[in-house]
Amino acid sequence: MKKIIFFSALLLAFSMATSSCKKDPCKDSYCLNGGACIDGDCKCPEGFSGEHCQTEVSGPGNTILPIADISASTYSINAGETVTFTDNSINADSREWIFSGGNPSASSQKTVTVKYENAGTFTVTLKANNQDGSDKADKSITVVKRRLKASFSLNSGPVKDQLLSSSNDLEFVRYDYANNIFNAIMKYENAYYYYNVSNNLKSAIDGHWQSLNPATWIGKDNKWIIVYSNNGYSYSGLPANVGDIIKQFHDYGDTFKRIDRDSYGNFVILTNNHWWTWSNTGINNIIENNNISSFAFGKEGSWVAINKNQYWYSGNAPSGLVDKIGSVLNSGYELVDVEIGDDSWVLIYR
Repeated sequence: MKKIIFFSALLLAFSMATSSCKKDPCKDSYCLNGGACIDGDCKCPEGFSGEHCQTEVSGPGNTILPIADISASTYSINAGETVTFTDNSINADSREWIFSGGNPSASSQKTVTVKYENAGTFTVTLKANNQDGSDKADKSITVVKRRLKASFSLNSGPVKDQLLSSSNDLEFVRYDYANNIFNAIMKYENAYYYYNVSNNLKSAIDGHWQSLNPATWIGKDNKWIIVYSNNGYSYSGLPANVGDIIKQFHDYGDTFKRIDRDSYGNFVILTNNHWWTWSNTGINNIIENNNISSFAFGKEGSWVAINKNQYWYSGNAPSGLVDKIGSVLNSGYELVDVEIGDDSWVLIYR
């Protein structure tokens, strides 16, 4: 009898040990999104499925909203460059882009390349949509104004000395010789200089120098035109017919782009909407048929005309200037302004 009791106790102990060593089926299992493990399998809540409840699914009373997400090729560029934006949204069927300050200003494409011409900080907005709703995401793009640079070929004199000292951020220079004296006006982004100019010209510049427009012109024997960014103007020594055209264009509300005089004493006036010429040089056809931003006359009827990405010139234009313009454009810069003297020139670009 004792043997039977001992054997039964031993069998019970073995059975309990075996039961306590059985593996928990949920020990190595995990369930997401509020799921619970039962006998090693995840019991998923409504709206989710999968081995670990990791997949969101549609169902009665369940909505799946999109999650908007933007990526960009860069977030900081120079003015005139481009950024490529990509929609990386989740659960989106369509999209709406808004590009403040950019071109294009809107799109529905997944990937869009946008060009920014002006400096500043601009917002990119993406609205991702599906049948259940929408979501928005924003990014900021910083556009930096390209720094102005100058190349020049000048004889000794105050303009050359000043350019050798500082040629960055120069917006334009206008110069001429009168009675063997060098006359010049130089406008930087944050400074200005003039040399050997009359008192009345100084008065037209001082106090207003920050608004000087590149249409400003200085000639021989106290002849000059000062144009301001608000299209105000002042001049001295000009023929009456030239003054009349300047007043007429001003009254139209035009923005003056460039005024210069050829080597024969004939003026050309260019605005954003009109132009007028008394010159008989070949530049007339170029201005008539192209979007010119600036031009300049040199000796013997020579001339050069430019816009941001193109240039035209007479056969007798300074070869060094023509070569430099080609080199600047090939290096990816944009042309800004040009000035030519009898044996000299200044090119502004960015």
